[in-house]
This record gives sequence, C-alpha cells and structure tokens, in this order.
Amino acid sequence: MYVSMLARFVDKFHRLYSYDGLKNFCKLCDKRVRSLDVHYKTYHDPAFSLEKSKKRKTENGNPYLCSTCGKAYKSKFTLTVHMRNHTGIKPFKCKVCDMKMASRTHMKNHERVHTGEKPFICSYCGKRFRTKSTLNYHVQIHTGKSTPCSLCPKRFARPIEMRVHMFSHTGERPYKCDECGQTFTQHCHLVQHRHKHTGERPYKCEFCEKAYPHPHTLRKHVKIVHLGEKFLKCRLCSFECNQWIHLKRHKETNHNMEIATENQEVDSS
Repeated sequence: MYVSMLARFVDKFHRLYSYDGLKNFCKLCDKRVRSLDVHYKTYHDPAFSLEKSKKRKTENGNPYLCSTCGKAYKSKFTLTVHMRNHTGIKPFKCKVCDMKMASRTHMKNHERVHTGEKPFICSYCGKRFRTKSTLNYHVQIHTGKSTPCSLCPKRFARPIEMRVHMFSHTGERPYKCDECGQTFTQHCHLVQHRHKHTGERPYKCEFCEKAYPHPHTLRKHVKIVHLGEKFLKCRLCSFECNQWIHLKRHKETNHNMEIATENQEVDSS
C-alpha cells in the first residue's frame, strides 16, 4: 500500500514540479524557470518592481514608497529604517561585540545571543524562541496553516520548504554541477558548491578580514571567534566548547568509563 501511494505521489510530484519542465535558463541569476518573461520582470526589472509596488501601495494604502526598490510602508519611520538597507547605515552597536544593526529591534534580537534569553513562548508546546518572527513561523505548525507531508508526519509553513522536503522521499537531486557532476536538492546549494571550483569567497566577515565560500561557515566563524558561543555540550556533564576535538578530548579524559558503559549497552541491545 505504501509503495503504491508513494508511486502515485511521485507521479503527481513530477507533473507539478518536474525539473524537466523548467526549460528556460536565466543568464542573470543562473536559475531554471518555467516562464523567463515573468521571472525577468519579477526579479531583474526595477521598473516592473516599482510598478508592482505602486499597485500594492494603492491596494494596501501604504503611502510611504521607497524610491530605490519600490517597497511601500505604512509609516515614515518604517521607511527610514528600511532605507538603511540601501545606504548601509547601522547606528546601533552591540555592547558585547562589534556587531552593528540597522534597527533597534534587530539589535535587541542580537543581544539575546549573548544573554541566551528566549522570551517568546509557544502557547501550544512551550518551546521558546529568541525572536517573535521565529515564534510566529513556528506557531503555523500548530494552527494548521502549515502543509502536512503526505508521506511522513512533518509539516511545513512554506510551499518551497515542502517541495525541497519531498526530494527526501523521491530521492531527486535536480541541480547538477557541470564541473564535477555532484547533485543537490536546492539551487542555492549548487551555487555555493561552485565556489569550490572557482575559488570565490563572497561571504566576508564584518569583524575581520576573513572570507568564506559558504554562508554557514561564515556564521559559524562569527559565533565561535567573535561572539564566543559554545554550541557543543557534553551529555554527561555541564562542559561546553565549540570544537569537536575538544569535546572528544574532554570525554576521553573525564568520562572514559561512562562512554564504555554506554557502548556496551548499545551493543547488547
């Protein structure tokens, strides 16, 4: 029954999201799209974006329009904060590290990285979050606004997440590297992978001169070196560190007997 259900789903998934159906190749952003005209107007034509924003402003009644990208806002203050994304102005500086932010709200969210504070609590499951936006996104899983996977218990709030998740069931990896043949489930992962071949390091640290080929590597560098975060924890005591070799050395030195006992229990089961 499960096999037939999976076969029906794969057939439907292929008809809706088939990579072969994305026959148009955009030379500006290196993406495959169904409609090149719609994609270009939406993502690469500033005049089109501005026209679309003006229409949205009329519909939603947002009178303050950004002259650079066309986004509309309800208040002048919100527009002022938004404009800092274009000017690069970041007036709010962290008291603990050198991180700078464009808005006071973003700075408060950042400061919780140092304090460990998670003030936003899910009323459904009690899980805590650092920012309100993360909580709102999480709540969609409980309220039914998210979409359940037809093949497993997982739920997703955005269609793109569901689409990527389905690749784990179908085994598809539609994005292929022309240099080495390695395949990926997401286009952004392919773009980041190509940096290995080109030697490009576009993700630069704003605290030092180091640069990285992947954004997650940069984030890890900032958290460990500049924020002093310790994301690795020992399961047997309160020891914390930020490198696997240090955690391994700690376990071998302090918990050698406990680890051996755990391994024996696993083997016997």
